[in-house]
Amino acid sequence: LIELTLFKNREPGEKALSALIASFDRNTTLQRINWRLTSRQSFALTKLLSRNVEILRRKDAGMDITDIDPNLRRERDKSWLADSSRLKNSPAPVSYTHLTLPTIA
Repeated sequence: LIELTLFKNREPGEKALSALIASFDRNTTLQRINWRLTSRQSFALTKLLSRNVEILRRKDAGMDITDIDPNLRRERDKSWLADSSRLKNSPAPVSYTHLTLPTIA
């Protein structure tokens, strides 16, 4: 789904708009919604739609999208968490904070 037209429908409620915004955590294809909207959440929706347009533009140009694609960031974050949990389970490094050195007179 790239474009959604909702002109003859009632304006969606705030809960529906919140659910739509949450869906953009996975949706990177929807680029345009045609409707009349008078909610403060419209700014967040516009930002997310602009992000999706930018993802398509970068893909078409062969550019990197890992910094703006939420699906790729989620995969990157999972690998970082896996790496950090492996580090937590590895032996602790030697601590030199309790080392006392002889004093020279």
